[in-house]
Amino acid sequence: MCGIIGSVCILNPCSCSGSDRIEAALGSLSHRGPDSSSVKQVTISGCDVGSVTATLGHARLSIIDLSDSAGQPMSSKNGDLTIIFNGEIYNYIELRAELEATGAVFVTNSDTEVLLMAWKTWGASCLQRLNGMFAFAVLDLNENSVSLVRDAFGIKPLFYNLCEKGLTFSSEAPALLTLLNKKPKINWQKAYDFLVFGACDENAESFYEGVHTLLPGELLKFDISEFQLEKKYKWWLPNFRNVSRENFSQSAERLRSLFVENVKLNMRSDVPLGAALSGGIDSSAIVCAMRYIDPHAAIHTFSFVSRDKQKSEERWIGLVNDFVGSGGNVCDIDPDEMIADFDNIIKCQGEPFASMSIYAQYKVYQLARSKGVTVTLDGQGADELLGGYGGYPGQRIASMLDNDNYLGALRYLFRREPNSIKHILSDVKDGCAEILPRRTYDWARHMLGLSSVPQWINKEFVTDRKLKTSLGRHGHYSKAPGRRMMATLASSLTGRGLPTLLRYGDRNSMRFSVESRVPFLSLDMVNACYALPEEFLVSPSGQTKSVFREALRDIVPEDILARKDKIGFEPPEKIWFLKIAPVARQWILESVDLPLINKKELLNYFDDFLSGKVPFSWKIWRIIIFFRWKGIFIDRLEVAE
Repeated sequence: MCGIIGSVCILNPCSCSGSDRIEAALGSLSHRGPDSSSVKQVTISGCDVGSVTATLGHARLSIIDLSDSAGQPMSSKNGDLTIIFNGEIYNYIELRAELEATGAVFVTNSDTEVLLMAWKTWGASCLQRLNGMFAFAVLDLNENSVSLVRDAFGIKPLFYNLCEKGLTFSSEAPALLTLLNKKPKINWQKAYDFLVFGACDENAESFYEGVHTLLPGELLKFDISEFQLEKKYKWWLPNFRNVSRENFSQSAERLRSLFVENVKLNMRSDVPLGAALSGGIDSSAIVCAMRYIDPHAAIHTFSFVSRDKQKSEERWIGLVNDFVGSGGNVCDIDPDEMIADFDNIIKCQGEPFASMSIYAQYKVYQLARSKGVTVTLDGQGADELLGGYGGYPGQRIASMLDNDNYLGALRYLFRREPNSIKHILSDVKDGCAEILPRRTYDWARHMLGLSSVPQWINKEFVTDRKLKTSLGRHGHYSKAPGRRMMATLASSLTGRGLPTLLRYGDRNSMRFSVESRVPFLSLDMVNACYALPEEFLVSPSGQTKSVFREALRDIVPEDILARKDKIGFEPPEKIWFLKIAPVARQWILESVDLPLINKKELLNYFDDFLSGKVPFSWKIWRIIIFFRWKGIFIDRLEVAE
């Protein structure tokens, strides 16, 4: 796990290839790669714009093959290819054997060299063979090109800027801005979408104007000779339309095999390894699978336990630790501790985030590092594969109606015992939202007051900048009759949903130089889950992750498999808000005015939350976090002289 920077720019004294900027940008990523750092520069002549400098920089966190020979940037034997790579290829041993059979010769035991050889042998088609998480860049001197690639799910980040001066990229946006020597400016559409809707990471736009993120499963190729973008495309998209013919038992057996194999591959490490344990089915399944795979391994778990007993997972965490024979490591959070760490987590994330619930995760990774653990296994992605969260009742009902299964839809609607009018009405609303045409859907939201612009938003600025004031309905795979839940899961996997959670996990873990691995997210696992009938994932009685629970019957304790609730790392955000509110109000009051926001109205809105006039909602954290991010990254950050 590492941090990478790079550029392809016209050679001149003010370019982003300057040593001072490279050193500063790479230094800002030292938390991602504290073990070593290195830079390679190549001058390329004969380009349309004259001489061009290609720069590749790497900050290393050593996980596989700890020797210096496995360092990066890494070049092929004849020097025609050079790679910088952030991530892990879990099946590198199997791929290495396959490549050796074709005549490839290796000089290290690293997964980086395997990836380099795979690219040299198979080109971009190698990506479908990889089980891992990655963001990497390959400089190809035969083609005079640079290719940027991101894993299918966007587990590892990659930001870039593309303009007439060339291509610049980095693992984190602030490092990219340092490399560009560019005064950061706010992306107003992104700011609006975040403040009003809580949207963070569902498209290629970042919160910084001119800084983009390579999307999950995307490849960008830059032609150095012609000094322009050659192509950018999705090398992978989820397929949810083809339905498996396996029965429920066969599907459970296949998922069991795939999941156990994934956990086994994810356990490959040359440094100490542990697991983040929330007490829910997903993280518990990973911890229990680790014990199933290796009955004698020392298992280290790391958990957050809320001081609010109603939100505490302590019972479930203890049950799993007892089952696998782990003492477990637990942290809680004092509100004063949260305030002291507030700026640190803002700096850690680099961009605004929707609530302080991620602070509990931040503390879990801090705890893991303090205990000497460098790699953790985490349960992210399971909900988006297996129909977790609320079970997507609107989509399930709509799918049944598509298939003329009216009786099944009615039974599903009244599945709860005792029947709850509140939940039934909610399910009817979700079903209507799924079925209604887009214009009718938008009209209905408007009539319910759900699409109005908040009072504290400057409407004239929104109009002048032609900002979009509607985020649209969830899911961009809309035409999927009979598979509506699967379409929404696919959208959550690569669009609105999981990318934000993966961003939080990546930045939080890397803040403490911890590599967070997510065993649920492999192409084989996703393809298998998305081929299942919807009723295998969410049963007719509404049980979520139904087939997965069946798959793990003798691996995970029955009490865990029978859980209906889910809490996770959920802190007492209302208590924290009341604690930080006075200083947060000052941040807003003293902040440089923004044309997007009517500060007077915003302060009135804030005060209504503080007084209790408006019921508490975690949404107030968007405003606090946005203004603190602005103070740290926009107002204070200056370009070099």
